[in-house]
Amino acid sequence: MKTSRILVLSLLTALFTPARAAEIVRGGDLVSALLAGQIEVVVKDIDAGFKEIQLEYRRGSAPTGYPKKLKVKAARNSDLWRSIGIMGVVDNQEKFLAGCLENFKSTTDLLERVTPECYGKILYSAFDLTFGINWREKLQLDAKSH
Repeated sequence: MKTSRILVLSLLTALFTPARAAEIVRGGDLVSALLAGQIEVVVKDIDAGFKEIQLEYRRGSAPTGYPKKLKVKAARNSDLWRSIGIMGVVDNQEKFLAGCLENFKSTTDLLERVTPECYGKILYSAFDLTFGINWREKLQLDAKSH
């Protein structure tokens, strides 16, 4: 299993309960596990190193002083490896996102104000930018080989 697949499996474990992560990998149910309305990251975004996400707030509009868009970038490899805990398990999503969002400490409040779907768009755009646009296919192929 390639290192990138191990990292993606570790991220799944961080996102879902271990039982649900195993179920997703075994059943190839990754697509249904991902949130609807996902932003598509394309090669141009990977080359630029970031993707701008239109924010959708729970209240229906941006609160005063909050942005309407958020720039999500690829995590640096050193930041990514630093966010991984013992045995390759990611401690939590926040450590991963800290490497993908500028001014992360001031962004944490913003992340709690956006809709769950919007949070998913931010998170999976960060995955795409960091692991490459075909990380889902690699994971599904790996799951089928086991």
